[in-house]
Amino acid sequence: MGYKDITTKKLESYPDVFADIFNVLVLNDLGIPIKNEEKTLKDEATEGFYRDYNGKLRNVFQDILKSYTIDNHVSYLACFNIENQTSIDRSMAVRILGYKFTVYKKQLETYNYRLEALKLLRNNAETEDMKQNYQKEIDKIGNFELVPFIPIVLNFSDKEWDEPLSLRDLSCDSPYKDLEDDFKIMVFNVKSFSDELIEKFTSDFKVFLKMINGEDEENLYRYNIKHVTELIDMIIAFTGSEKLINAREEITIKDMKGVVKTMGDVFTIVAERGREEATIKDAKKLHDLDIDENIIIEMIMEGLDLSESDARDFFNEKVLG
Repeated sequence: MGYKDITTKKLESYPDVFADIFNVLVLNDLGIPIKNEEKTLKDEATEGFYRDYNGKLRNVFQDILKSYTIDNHVSYLACFNIENQTSIDRSMAVRILGYKFTVYKKQLETYNYRLEALKLLRNNAETEDMKQNYQKEIDKIGNFELVPFIPIVLNFSDKEWDEPLSLRDLSCDSPYKDLEDDFKIMVFNVKSFSDELIEKFTSDFKVFLKMINGEDEENLYRYNIKHVTELIDMIIAFTGSEKLINAREEITIKDMKGVVKTMGDVFTIVAERGREEATIKDAKKLHDLDIDENIIIEMIMEGLDLSESDARDFFNEKVLG
């Protein structure tokens, strides 16, 4: 996915955006939404390892993986995974199964390492009280149990997903096909989201969806945005908006200063940048035609609402510079 992959990961990794996506698409209807807080949604390593049929160690990368817990509980309630696709992959069910395996394998290894370490400490304890304390920790761990791994796939391509969503559907025509584990994946076609569904989102992802669906700017002015630069980068990646590309640096600078709060602020910067670019272009044309400098300065003053001093500085830097 390249640049699109980077921008989607950056925006979707924020807890409020991540939770918003999962809640709207999967969890709200089940009555079990997740909280959009950093203390409850924690980033997990997205690189896993396995050995291939030749015994060589291989790595596998997931897009975004977060573990979820509440009330500072030591045990996780689930692991949630978002995979982003801009093209349709027929083998996606197999890929997700691989991710599932690496997550579960890590859980099992962590459990075993912890259990063996406590047993070693118990066996080498110097006092009976210490042995009993370590035994209590061992008893608290209990039997190994899997923390559920819940993956979803966001299809950002213009084409709706038309490839198998389960291992069984991916299997060849065989009399034993029905014995195959019916492992299924959840795929959501982002560009086919209805207006009703889009309205359910509450994070910056909602603005992104409206932008790629061609929503009029005047309808977006009122929307508050939290992750300004990340949102603009993702919109640029998927729309190629020249206006946003030209204004991106200034948007980022003003975002760092905390002055960009809404999409209205973004569009204002874009408009100002557009006027500036147009003024520079016109001023250079006039200068090339040997028009008197004072006339050009007056044009700049009027076009950008600048004082004469600022207009001259602008002329020297942007036109002559």
